[in-house]
Amino acid sequence: MLFAVIAIFLSACMSKAVVVLYGQPYPTKVDSVQIDVYRSIKPSKAYIEVGEISCKDTNKEWALNQLKIKAREIGADGLIILGPGTTTSGGYVVGNVVVSSSESHGYNAIAIRYKD
Repeated sequence: MLFAVIAIFLSACMSKAVVVLYGQPYPTKVDSVQIDVYRSIKPSKAYIEVGEISCKDTNKEWALNQLKIKAREIGADGLIILGPGTTTSGGYVVGNVVVSSSESHGYNAIAIRYKD
């Protein structure tokens, strides 16, 4: 019984990526195709934006992998990371001081396809 509860909890933490297409999807790419990831610079190659993909999971490695899977599904060649998928903030008052913190989860990205 405890195993079932743990399995349900773990599966609930694993968010899937959400895709918003800007047009028609391109042919799906096989799993072995590398998806280029750009974080602080844009690609030097000419490209078109084919959609936006987001995954709000707390495990950033998992979230990035989900973005790559969806990018392949819509025929994208790369991802331009826009920032975190979501940010959680909180705070409380201690005497005359406000203590606050925030934490980022997952990623938002633009899926791109290189022009030939």
